[in-house]
Amino acid sequence: GKLNIAMNGDMPMTQFKDGVLSGTDGELMVLAAKAIGLEPVIHQMDWAAEIESTKQGKVDIMHGAMGWKTERTKIMILTEPIYYFGTLLTQKAGHNWHTFADMKGRSVGTVNGFTLVPELKKVDGIGEVKLYDTSDGAVQDLVAGRVDMIILDPPLVQYVIKQHPEWNLEQIAVDAEPDKYPIMSTKYNVIFGVNKNEPELAEAINQQILQMWKDCTNVK
Repeated sequence: GKLNIAMNGDMPMTQFKDGVLSGTDGELMVLAAKAIGLEPVIHQMDWAAEIESTKQGKVDIMHGAMGWKTERTKIMILTEPIYYFGTLLTQKAGHNWHTFADMKGRSVGTVNGFTLVPELKKVDGIGEVKLYDTSDGAVQDLVAGRVDMIILDPPLVQYVIKQHPEWNLEQIAVDAEPDKYPIMSTKYNVIFGVNKNEPELAEAINQQILQMWKDCTNVK
């Protein structure tokens, strides 16, 4: 009767506050759980730990602007998408960096375990790839000038910009080069990840996601 859910607390996608799971992804997760008669039980952890916990069956499902990629299908069941976004470069306002060539000789930060990490490391001439345990750590280093640009979940960055305009940050969409960098040049399918030993749960969640698209619940 319970659904064990892993989340990392990155707003505006997901947070656990006053005993309630909320945020764009979090609210959709709660709606899906309740629709199939399960009580949400929340487990907050770092992103990499979310993946391992779901893989090992310590939780049933994970979420938080989670991207679809082939490698993940080997360790868990990936649901239908709940929404989409692309790759944006977060930087101090005024640089106007918007290409992969702009990464040459520069340091780029992102979160350990994010979909784009292997491809980011292969960008031609990239100065350094810095991996962080949390999005907050990456943002703080950008603000302090310890990294040139970061790639995080676009909704989170827009939330940061709204909360802290004094940080003078902006995010600009990267010019696509699908032949060289297919993952960072595509539109991300944001999904939920389900423990591979629970196919019935995954199918039930998928049915709720399809209904959310039909009713435009995800848009709301």
